Amino acid sequence: MIKTRLYLFLLILGCLISGCATRTGVTGEGIDIGTAYITESDKPQYWWYARFRLIWPPDTEPDFSADLLLADAVVKPQLHAYRQNIKYWRFHRRAARDNAGHQFSFIFYTDKDTAENIYRSILSDQIATKLKQENIVQDIILDDLNNNSLSDIKDTSDKNWSPAIQTAWPAYIMGVSNMWLQLIEQEIGVHNQTEDIGALLENYRIANQKITMLWQTEAQHALLHHLNAIFGYEPVIIKKAIQF
Repeated sequence: MIKTRLYLFLLILGCLISGCATRTGVTGEGIDIGTAYITESDKPQYWWYARFRLIWPPDTEPDFSADLLLADAVVKPQLHAYRQNIKYWRFHRRAARDNAGHQFSFIFYTDKDTAENIYRSILSDQIATKLKQENIVQDIILDDLNNNSLSDIKDTSDKNWSPAIQTAWPAYIMGVSNMWLQLIEQEIGVHNQTEDIGALLENYRIANQKITMLWQTEAQHALLHHLNAIFGYEPVIIKKAIQF
């Protein structure tokens, strides 16, 4: 009886250990797009940009709903298709009355062949094509595949930061980008298959409003407080006024 119980205990323990060893986080489509993969490829890795320059009429506020549509409908399929080859990735959003204007960027760290496949997929994407045809996206700017020197992990981090922060930051901002993408996915639900870009943008405009509300009402505790906790609740030196 004792021997039987011992065997049963060892069997259960083995199952638990096996479960812990193989379990991974997944998104709604069953693929983890948030983990930093340590690729075993011997191909050189570089940072690559896919920049979407959006049309921003004078004397208007930027319409950030297009950012969400691009992230969810254009970029996310690339992450699902090529995630195993991408070590780090992130989004960057900006809108200023300068030469860059309103621009949404997908930034990723991978080899040249994977970058070429992603670029080809983006350029042939139906949503991206329609956004250009309907004068919402002005241009899609891609890097020169044969001229890239951004091979170091810290090469796209702020040069004013310490080297340690520059090197570690890509993993942090990838997690933030993945969280934002998941919030979009939750608000949109099943991807709307409508071919009407106006209707699509309205759906993402509503999603953007809801996500903004989540940021304004819950970020203090859910994000800022817990980020502070990771660093031991130490005070932060604020060098200038900043809008969180």
